[in-house]
Amino acid sequence: MLVNREERLRAELQRLDLLLCRQILRLRATYDLSLDEFRGLYVSDEQVDVLINNAAAAGTSPSISDLTAKAAALRRTLAASDADSPFACLTAEFELSDFERDVLLLALAPEADLKYETLYAYLNNDVTRKYPTVDLALRVFSDDSAERQGHRRHLLPDASLFRHGLLQHLTDAADHPHLLANGFSLSPSATHFLLGLPHTNARLAHLSTQHSPAVRWQELPLAEQMRERLAQILNFFAPGAMRGVTPVFIFEGRYGAGREASAAAVCGELGLDLIRFRLDAGHTPPEQTAKLLTELALQQRLKPAGAYLEPCEALFDREGNLLPESAVVAHQLAALRPPVFLACEPGARWHELLQGRRSLAFRFDEPDFDERRRLWVWYAAREGAAVEDAAAEALATHFVLTPG
Repeated sequence: MLVNREERLRAELQRLDLLLCRQILRLRATYDLSLDEFRGLYVSDEQVDVLINNAAAAGTSPSISDLTAKAAALRRTLAASDADSPFACLTAEFELSDFERDVLLLALAPEADLKYETLYAYLNNDVTRKYPTVDLALRVFSDDSAERQGHRRHLLPDASLFRHGLLQHLTDAADHPHLLANGFSLSPSATHFLLGLPHTNARLAHLSTQHSPAVRWQELPLAEQMRERLAQILNFFAPGAMRGVTPVFIFEGRYGAGREASAAAVCGELGLDLIRFRLDAGHTPPEQTAKLLTELALQQRLKPAGAYLEPCEALFDREGNLLPESAVVAHQLAALRPPVFLACEPGARWHELLQGRRSLAFRFDEPDFDERRRLWVWYAAREGAAVEDAAAEALATHFVLTPG
């Protein structure tokens, strides 16, 4: 029984070693060359034998069938004690096949042990290609040519592993027009998740923040009528609610009207974090924003969280017309995991952005005098202070305090 993350990872890598050893035997069976004159320009058989020695008992000469059987037995052992492992969680979340899961392991291995860079260079027959390639994945995880052909669809540029951002291409298609030559790596978010490290993504750092909601539902500084309206959102996530039809929630109002606080409170009720994503930070081009939204969607699924996107106006020109290149951003919104909140100023033409996608809009109006007075009393009490009626009325008269 494998009882912890470290033991499971070691077992996964042991199974990978068996399959790599099998592929090494297949490779050596196809040539009988002496490369001594090129020593230093290639990875030698001796180097590889040292690195892969643990795949079989020392001093033995395993056959291809022996290695296949051992790898299959180890897979069964892993499956029997794998219900809550990171690999199992990832497999269930993205509905991965055994082959797709194996490809993730191939990409993860160099993050756990740099010996795999040497092994990959050897099997790629190129000392400079120390990374997994489409060809390598197909050879290592396929038993015959028919299976290899069937697995190929899982490594197409628009296949699930790349579409969801679990894998990233290392080489440009223009540099390597042949699919088999394309290299890939595991995304930072997936790497951290599988290794049990904090979920960080440097590319998202300047555009997003993730936090646990600080305001509870009953503390939300909004009128009771507005809270009741917002409670409709929770119905979409109640047991028995239909999945796949959750709308985008449009929060329309001025900055400070309580839009983000409300999104955080909703997520708090659902037991989720909230990721705040800036659509305008650093004047990021829409095409790049779309790629970052793919990474955001992955981060959401690895550590469940709602997504709060603002400002919607960044996707429109000065006349309020949707920028043509913003269509790619609109397309990526569908990849985000609900709940998704889109914050915009009053009058924004957000309908054009969603292109007929289901939505539910909430308008956050500026508070009237009575509501401002209540907010001043509420905020003061939250800070441990008391405000007399006359002072609260004076504050409400002279200062426009909004819910946050």
